[in-house]
Amino acid sequence: MTSSVIPYAGDGSESINLYCSGNKETINQFLPTSEEILEEILREYGYEPVPDEKRSSYLPVIKRFRGLYLAGKAFTGQSATILEYLEKQPKTIKEIQGACRLGDGILAGPSYLQQVEWMFTGQSKRIKRIGHKRFENHSREGLPESLRLSSLLEYWADRSILTRHWETGPCRRCRTTAA
Repeated sequence: MTSSVIPYAGDGSESINLYCSGNKETINQFLPTSEEILEEILREYGYEPVPDEKRSSYLPVIKRFRGLYLAGKAFTGQSATILEYLEKQPKTIKEIQGACRLGDGILAGPSYLQQVEWMFTGQSKRIKRIGHKRFENHSREGLPESLRLSSLLEYWADRSILTRHWETGPCRRCRTTAA
């Protein structure tokens, strides 16, 4: 039997961590997706999920937001207000800030790192340090850089949730604007 400061099993930010022994590497565990879990729960209670038009319409949107939870968050609170305001036509950042009452352009609420802080309550400094590092690495791909409006809009544009609309002008000679 080997001894280690690393626990034999524990929750990680993206998977379950397992420590095996001195002669084996860490094992990766593949866990079911949220959709697979939901389908199995429905089956346990006698419901058979079937493909439908709604699911085929919603799934691409959920994938663009990188998951059901993030899609749900985007359609509530200040994010929902921003999306609703942008629904009709393109707006500048200043127009969005004014209409959505964002003041200095920072969305209210805890930062993305602060949102996971509850997971580290009561944990050692080492676990907190490693957990924060893992979440930072994970969040670079799946979350906006900050709670600034410009960061959120860039994040949505990179995932084709929004499209950028560039406008030049007015022309110095004819005073017209090109879209």
